[in-house]
Parts: sequence; structure tokens; C-alpha cells
Amino acid sequence: MSSEKNAGLNAWQLTLQVHRELTHLLDDHLKSRTGLDIRTYEVLFYLSNAPDGELGLTQLSESLLLRPAAATRFFDRMERAALSRRRKAKSDRRAVVVKLTGRGRSVFEAAQPLYSQLVRTHFGRHLGDQEAADFDAALDRVLGALRQHREAPNVTSNDHTP
Repeated sequence: MSSEKNAGLNAWQLTLQVHRELTHLLDDHLKSRTGLDIRTYEVLFYLSNAPDGELGLTQLSESLLLRPAAATRFFDRMERAALSRRRKAKSDRRAVVVKLTGRGRSVFEAAQPLYSQLVRTHFGRHLGDQEAADFDAALDRVLGALRQHREAPNVTSNDHTP
């Protein structure tokens, strides 16, 4: 295996490990200081940044890696907490959208400074300006390629590394 393939695989494994560790840390701190778990915070983030504060249920579920039954239970809890509400999409009555509530926006805005501070402290401060710029550029490149692949899945690669 070439060193280029090893470098990519190692970078991926480190990315997974950093993500796991930082996610646990964020989850613990958010829960103890705001009552929000990291997954709920993520949904509030997505909805807060979406046009009209709403996104498709399927899109949100996929972003959170939730299966349909788990997504139903998760969004039931969000509705009980008055953070979001579901309704049929206007454009397609079969589709469901999740809409941010006023309470959901307030809860997100209260938790957002803590989240940002934790990410800066436990992630960002360990990168110099150039390292952060290079990291951003590399991840943007990979993300773009992955999105292109999703849109044109018949494109295959000769590399069969999992």
C-alpha cells in the first residue's frame, strides 16, 4: 500500500477519533450546563440556519444517522420539549418538515456561545492559523468530492479500501 493511501487512511481514522472524543466532551458539557444533548443541539443548529427555520425530516434524520423509528422517537421528544414541530410539506403532502419553534430558537441561542467556546478551547486552539486554513481546504475538497459522488454514484474508483 502506498504512503499516500496510508496517509489518507490514517487521517480518516484520526478524524473519527477526534470527532468521537470531542462529541462526547460537547455532549457532557452541554447536558450539564444547558440540558441539551449534542444531537438536539445539532438539530437546533441546522434549523436555526435553514430558510424559514425548517428542514425535511428525512434530510435531518440522515444528517443525524438516525433510522426512521429512532427519528420518530427523537422528534417526538423535541416536540414534547417544544423545541420543534412537524408538519406536512406544502410542496409534497407525503413529506414531513421539521420547523424550529420560538422556544427552540431561544434554547439554541442560549447554548450556542457555550458550544462555540468549547469547540475553540478543545479543538481550534490546537491549530495554528495556517493549519486551520489547510485543514478547512482539505476537508472542503473531500466534502465536495463526496457530494459529487453521491450525485453521480455510478462513478467508481480502483481503490477498494473500506
